[in-house]
Amino acid sequence: MRDRLPDSQWFERHKGKLGGFLAGSLGTIVLTLFLVVAITGEPHGRTFQPSPNVVYPDW
Repeated sequence: MRDRLPDSQWFERHKGKLGGFLAGSLGTIVLTLFLVVAITGEPHGRTFQPSPNVVYPDW
């Protein structure tokens, strides 16, 4: 069990991996939110309300 516990140098050896993982995760979320805002034209978190005007096709 002792060999599975991280030693004091573990974070120092793996800080690049951890930083890359966190940057990639955060970057994916930010890029997704940007694309949602760019496509919909609405701010993030705004709920869409149905239009009060009902439009029927002119058959």
